[in-house]
Amino acid sequence: GAFGIDFGDGPYPDVETYTNGTGDNHFKVPTDTVKETGWFHFAMVWDGPSKTLKGVINGVTVGTKTINAALTTSLSALSIGYSPTFSGQGGFTGKIDEFRIWSAARSDAEIQSTMHRHLTGKEAGLVVYFKFDEGSGTSTKDLVKEYEAKLEGNTLPQWATSEVELTCP
Repeated sequence: GAFGIDFGDGPYPDVETYTNGTGDNHFKVPTDTVKETGWFHFAMVWDGPSKTLKGVINGVTVGTKTINAALTTSLSALSIGYSPTFSGQGGFTGKIDEFRIWSAARSDAEIQSTMHRHLTGKEAGLVVYFKFDEGSGTSTKDLVKEYEAKLEGNTLPQWATSEVELTCP
């Protein structure tokens, strides 16, 4: 299984889970919640025990969906902004400032407490943390376990200076 978010041509964002390459569970975040301009913080939260997927924008839950099928995760390649399965459809055309994966479902309050801060990589429950601040090259390092991500695709991602005000821990 996989998680996905679509900022495509239609009403957005469309939060989906994918099983075997097909989007089979999705919900639309209300379009009046976030406009297609400027920066915003987006989190997808999967709560296994309740089988609930939620979309959280700027620290507030804006959509939920109960998923009856089991969503499992396993060690596999991670694609950010690009899907090898749907490679002919292009990729993400926006900007991503940071990317984090946590080992447990986080509450709105927990998300709010860290969404405007750089982390150290040593926070309890933090599994992956890419800051994307190298500025050059074709790879980026995770601060938790030092995984290395390769920047690849038909058009390579471009480095940009962060436009988001974040504080240090």
